[in-house]
Amino acid sequence: MKKDKRLLYILEQLSNGSTLCVKALALDCGVTEKSIQNDFRDFRDHFGEQLIKKGECYTLLNQERLSKTFRSNPQTIKRFLHLVSVVDSSFYDNFISEHKDLLQELNFTTSPIYQIENSPYEHLKKENHKILEALEQFVSYRNYVTLDYALPHKTKEVYRHTMPLKILYLGENWYLAVLTTHDILENSAFKLLRINFIERVKESTVEPRFFHEDNVAKIEADRFLKNIQSSFSKINKPTYRVLLRVHVSKARYFQNKSYLKSQKVIKTLEGGDVLVEYEVSDDMEIIPIVQRWMPFARVVEPLRIREKIEENIVEFMKGE
Repeated sequence: MKKDKRLLYILEQLSNGSTLCVKALALDCGVTEKSIQNDFRDFRDHFGEQLIKKGECYTLLNQERLSKTFRSNPQTIKRFLHLVSVVDSSFYDNFISEHKDLLQELNFTTSPIYQIENSPYEHLKKENHKILEALEQFVSYRNYVTLDYALPHKTKEVYRHTMPLKILYLGENWYLAVLTTHDILENSAFKLLRINFIERVKESTVEPRFFHEDNVAKIEADRFLKNIQSSFSKINKPTYRVLLRVHVSKARYFQNKSYLKSQKVIKTLEGGDVLVEYEVSDDMEIIPIVQRWMPFARVVEPLRIREKIEENIVEFMKGE
């Protein structure tokens, strides 16, 4: 099938709400899988985020389909919008104003149920919102990228032929996890870059080959990202045990909420104090938590972390 007819055929199927998979579509059209992948690349340039990719299959998200989803399951949509009002009130307000008719049909109250005074999200500059959108595509397709990175008061760096792995939200900031051959530290190609400090990003002309799926650095990075706890977590570093004693008056907070993935309440002591265990790869994963809960949480072991916190208090009290 010639490309012009093939594109019209694919567009018709997508518009009908069909999910199209590369291999089956290639057989159906009598062309190679590479040709179909190029077709979807063309569609992606036109439809952007409306073209949803899952594995090797594609679906086109359109307004009519979204409206049908809203009408068929209004309770789920209400819960979703309540959650959005908590996470991002400005996005919620914009959504409400753009879909008044639909929400009135669903009998959805347009007044936010929650009021959040301090947004948990880092404020991204306008240009970095565009960079974030571009990164979503690059991460999805595992393209190599070249990006300009400028930390405050430091010389701008250019990361060439870098593979973006995942966008992370850690410690109230947005990060991009990458594999790079630029500025390799501690024999690791893995880096976390603050998205707010990325000044420019573009797709690299180099085909992805350095960090293919069976590459050791790629495998290690994927494993690390599944267990990452904070921006201070270190790849290829052995973890060690940290034990906290939390006062009975605050024990419930640690029993009902995990401040790190590795958190375990291992024992309730006589009197109600609890022992809480963590596995960390860097002292700074746990120090901010302890300092936040002082004097109700204190380090039992290792002793050096308790000493570091005591030093922090002394420096703070100097007021210099």
